[in-house]
Amino acid sequence: MQNQPHERLQEAREKAGFRSAMEAAQHFGWGYSTYASHENGSRGMRLDAARKYARAFGVAPGWLLTGANNDANAPRAVVSIPVIGKVAAGVWMEADGFDVEDEYPLIPAAPSPEYPPERQVAFMVEGPSMNRVLPDGVYAIGVLFQYARNPRHGDVVALRRTRAGLVETTVKRYIEKDGQVLLMPESDDPRFQKPIDMNARESDTQVEVFALVIGSFRPL
Repeated sequence: MQNQPHERLQEAREKAGFRSAMEAAQHFGWGYSTYASHENGSRGMRLDAARKYARAFGVAPGWLLTGANNDANAPRAVVSIPVIGKVAAGVWMEADGFDVEDEYPLIPAAPSPEYPPERQVAFMVEGPSMNRVLPDGVYAIGVLFQYARNPRHGDVVALRRTRAGLVETTVKRYIEKDGQVLLMPESDDPRFQKPIDMNARESDTQVEVFALVIGSFRPL
């Protein structure tokens, strides 16, 4: 049993699947020095900080501060995923992320049996081209490509297009057909029915999958 707030914070972080204070701080967009000082006990933890960490790690703020209502030992029903930007479900949209000094907003998500929470990120979906599966305004939960398996036929993926120094993003269904890869919309809007052909690229344009979408969250 951990008797000090900083010890309980470390316990909660480890149970959430983060191997180090640095890994957790980077994942949630926290300042490392501030978080590390709370976890190593060199700085006291106020209620606002306890609430932030509790929301991220899925424990009770009161337990972090006092040890009361010890929910940290209960199975985690949800995890917290950082929202790191937006993706278009329509025309290509200029990549829009949050300033690296900002703390990423968090959304709840069900635990994934395949990917730990520290490998997951979320994007706000804008536009109607995937509204049969990802309506405008929902959050697509994904795993960045370097941590995910290769896309398979039928997967939903987030794409990045780079041309003339401009970076744009979108989300589509990954379809393999006759040896080719097509990126298909899934929409009831007649304006968004044309696929993107991954094999037909302009000389100055690069299109790549940067995240595998594994779920979604729709706020009330």
